[in-house]
This record gives sequence, structure tokens and C-alpha cells, in this order.
Amino acid sequence: MFRYTFAAGLTIILALVAVALSVGGSPKPAAAANFAVTKTADTADGTCDSDCSLREAVIAANASAGLDFISLPSGTYSLTIVGGGEDSALTGDLDITDNLEINGAGLANTTIEVGAGDDRVFDVIIVSSITATLLTAKDLQLRNGKGDVGFGCECGGGILVRTDAWLRLVNTRVANNAAIGGTLSTGGGIDNGGTLTLENTVVSGNTADFAGGINNGPAASFTMTGGSIESNTASGSVGGVELPSGSAATLIRAQVIGNTAGGSGGGLDVSGSLNMSESNVGGNSAAGGAGINVSGGTVSIDASSVHTNFASGDGAGIFSNGTITLTNSTISSNGAGGLGSGILNNVVGNLTSTNSTIAGNNAPSGLHNFGTAQLKNTIIGSNKGADCVVPAAVTSLGHNLDSDGTCMLSGPGDLPNRDPRIGPLAFTTGPTFWHPLLGDSPAIDAGDDNGCPATDQRGTTRPLDGNGDGTPVCDIGSYEIFQEIAPTPSPGPSVTPVQPIAVPETGGPAGRAGLPLWHMVVALSALAGAAAVSFRVACRRRD
Repeated sequence: MFRYTFAAGLTIILALVAVALSVGGSPKPAAAANFAVTKTADTADGTCDSDCSLREAVIAANASAGLDFISLPSGTYSLTIVGGGEDSALTGDLDITDNLEINGAGLANTTIEVGAGDDRVFDVIIVSSITATLLTAKDLQLRNGKGDVGFGCECGGGILVRTDAWLRLVNTRVANNAAIGGTLSTGGGIDNGGTLTLENTVVSGNTADFAGGINNGPAASFTMTGGSIESNTASGSVGGVELPSGSAATLIRAQVIGNTAGGSGGGLDVSGSLNMSESNVGGNSAAGGAGINVSGGTVSIDASSVHTNFASGDGAGIFSNGTITLTNSTISSNGAGGLGSGILNNVVGNLTSTNSTIAGNNAPSGLHNFGTAQLKNTIIGSNKGADCVVPAAVTSLGHNLDSDGTCMLSGPGDLPNRDPRIGPLAFTTGPTFWHPLLGDSPAIDAGDDNGCPATDQRGTTRPLDGNGDGTPVCDIGSYEIFQEIAPTPSPGPSVTPVQPIAVPETGGPAGRAGLPLWHMVVALSALAGAAAVSFRVACRRRD
């Protein structure tokens, strides 16, 4: 028998409301459309049905409100319908005007390329001031684009992301695109005026007059997790990534490697803000600021490495006219034809280094300081020229080490003129490089625990007991060592050995101790008796 209660009544009311809403209540969002591409040929007949090209699928998705999906099987999709300067995807590049996700069949299996004409692969356009356009592309390669005139520039050789538009690339490669020869040819791989997110994506082998890899606009946002910006080239400045004033970027576990610029900024050029962690900037070359060129911006570098960069002028690793915070990081093996192979901190530069290692850089110096530089728990040592050249004095916050005394260290716990005893530049799990401390390094347990980071560059816990005295203390530099030293055993009480009585061994040669014959007889008799008792007990149990 049903008994009405308040709870039962409320349940019925809520159920009726849910039914009413599902039938005709609040409006529903437009259902997502899924478009399956069935051929690699580039056609545009106005429909995407059983015979559907990539271009036809994009046009259909633009016309379908809301987020749509395109499935792109294995194959090379070559854009061959020539004609730039229009924004409907009818000719030239693929113009994206509504939210869209394109899913390839794998980086090695699905490729979209420009096969004819002078246009890029994608142009992401915002057509509403209320809703931004978002393009997501996954598991494919985008190549051979050329920056066509559009958005007032010949920019974005591979992809153009217009102001306030969004682009997200996942497991994708943007390669061999070009933005050259125009009045404003920027962003060989990608020109970003909106929001750009890269996840495990590679931008490589692209060229431009300015910013060979990625050019970001004045209000752009750029986030990269995993992947690399590599082997891009600019005839002018900025081989890898440009971050102008007003832009903001975050790099996590990313690599900026092997990029080249004719001017400054081989890897990164920063006038905006950059937060970089667990990342590597290496093997880049430029006239100045080969690894990172800071042109008035703010840079935070944590658990990262800047190594093996080359500048024909000043500042091979880092050239700074801005503010840099360096934590748990390694600046090593950089070479400059001018000043400051590791870091050149210019007159307006402001450098703060905590638990970092500046070592192994070529002449003339590891750190050349014209500006403001503060060091704490930092190694500047084993550089091939001077450790420091200091037209402006370095401020020690304590517990630093230099190997030749040129840094003029005089703070509490400082170790001037000390060999840091570090190993060669090492790489294990990556993507960063570091100098390990050798077992007899004076940097071990010589840092200041106050302000010491919770982990080292590799992610190892700080502080550890590195000298085996039972007390964990932070090490100087980017590397924390742990040495488990076995305790010396203490001597026990002396024992006077008891000599056994020599008796003839049964059946053996004379003079050897052994079991007397009468012991053996007694033992055998006892064993025989026990066996007999066990046999009788077993028989009774069977009965």
C-alpha cells in the first residue's frame, strides 16, 4: 500500500518537471555534426555526403552551428584549388569560421598539405564578437603552407590564428611552411593573434623573415606542454618563438632547440611574459641572445636548462634587458663571440638566481653583469673564461660558490675560489640537462635551507643528507645529491675460543676429532626404537 510522504511528493514533482523540460522547456544546444571525409582529392561541390573531400567537410562544418567533428582517415590531403584572399574555404586555405575538431589517424598517417598556389593550410577566423572560434586538430601533420596576404600581412605560413580566435593542436606536426618575401612576413609555422595551445606538438623546419617558428601578437596567449619548437629559421630576428609586449606564454616540458636567426633571439625573444618549467633551450644560434633574448619582458625559468647556444655577438645563453628569475636551472656550454657566453645581464636587466648552476660556458665569461644580479645557493664555476665579469657588482644572498673568485662573493656561507667538483653535462629522463655533483663536491650540504626549493632540477626532494652526517642540508646549485655512507662497525667484546677435546674419529685416520663409537651405537639404537613404536601406532590406527 502506497503511503504518501513529503519526500515521495517531492520526488514526483521533480520527475514531472524533468519530463516537461525534456519535452519543450529550455532550448537545447545544437547537436554536434560529424563529417567523414571519404577521399583525398581537393574538391568543392557544395555537399559532404558519401563523396566528401576535406574542403567540403570544412565548408559544411562552418555552416553547421556549434562544435562539429571531422574524421580524417590515413592519407595525404593536398589542397590544390588555387585562390587566396577569400574567407569561405572555397579556394586556397581552409578557413575555419565555427568551432571544429579535426581528428586524423596518426602523425605518421594523416597529412594536410598545400599542393598548389601560395596559401597557408588553415586560417582561423572569428566571425562573432560573442563567441570565439576554436579549431582543434589532433594526430596529423600540416605542411608546405605559404603565408598569403590576409589579415593585413603575409603571415602564418602554416596557420593564421586571428585576433581572439583559438587554436589547439594535439599530437600534431607543423612543418616546412614559409612566410617570406612580403612586407610583413611573420610566423613561418604559426602566426597567433589569439589563443594558441600546443600539446605534444612539434613545430619544425619552418621559415620566415621574422619569427621562423611561431609569432605571437601583442595580446596573444601561448601555452605549450610537451613537444618541441625545432630547426626553424628567420632571415631577420627570432628563429623560434616571438613574444611581444602584452603577450603571455607558458612552456612546460617543452624543447626549443636548433633554431636560427640572422638577428637576435635564436630560440625565444621575450618582451611580454614567459613562465618556463622543466624545459630545455639548446643548440640555437643568433647574432645575440641565441638561447633567450629578453627585450624588456619578465621571464621565470624553473627546473630548466639553457645550453649549447651560440651567439656571434653578446649573450649566447641569455641576453637580458628585462627581469629574469632563475630557479633550479642550468646555464651551460654556451658560446659568445662577444660578451657573456652564459648570461649577459644588461644595464636595465634584473637577474635573481636561486639554486642554479652556471658552468662550462665558453670564454669570455659565465656571467657578465651590467645590471642588477642577486645570487643565492648558486654555482658559478668551471667556466672556460672568467666565472664573472662584473662592471656592476653581484649581490650575494649567501651560500654561493665560484671557482676563480671573479664574482667577488662575500656573503654568509659563500665559497669563493673553490672547485665545484661537478660532472659533465648530463641528461637522463629529460628533457633538461644538468651538471651532477661529484661525491667530494664542496657544494654538498653547503646551501641555505631558508629559501631552498622543495625539489631540485630533476624533481628530487630537497634537502637531503649528502655528506652522511645524519642532517639533511640543501646543496648549492641545481642538483641535490644523496650519499648513503655505511657506518663503521664498532668492535665487540673479545672471546677466548674453546678448544674441542681430541678424540679418535670413528672409522677415520688417527689424530682427527670425531664422534666416538659408543655415541653412534646409542644413537642408532634410539632411532630403531622410535621407528618400531611409530610402526605399531600406525597399525593400531588402521585396525
